[in-house]
Amino acid sequence: MLHLWYEFERNGWNVTGGSQADYVGLLKQSAEQGYVQAQVEAGWVHMEGNGVAKNTRMARSWFERGASRGHPEAQYTMGRIYLRRGNTREAREWLERAAAQGYWPARNRLEEMGAEAAD
Repeated sequence: MLHLWYEFERNGWNVTGGSQADYVGLLKQSAEQGYVQAQVEAGWVHMEGNGVAKNTRMARSWFERGASRGHPEAQYTMGRIYLRRGNTREAREWLERAAAQGYWPARNRLEEMGAEAAD
């Protein structure tokens, strides 16, 4: 299944003759099987409501799965989620994990947080 999702993603659903619903179905199956990139993509699909009803709880759940497996974009996104909730401690932990992997948006946000704290 992971290979199918990758091919679908790489070629696009129009090229393969599939629909957005087909794409989302393959994406969810791949995410449920533990493919970390699919977990992050499933988070964005739910966050933005692309092909599914917008569901921020489900999005957070998928991002958290990817983040816990070391995906820097998911870690950064979890940091942003915690910042929006006002939980700076948790936010900083996730952002630091992403920054340690060289994810520059996380490094930038940590620098901003440091500047905000100094003001």
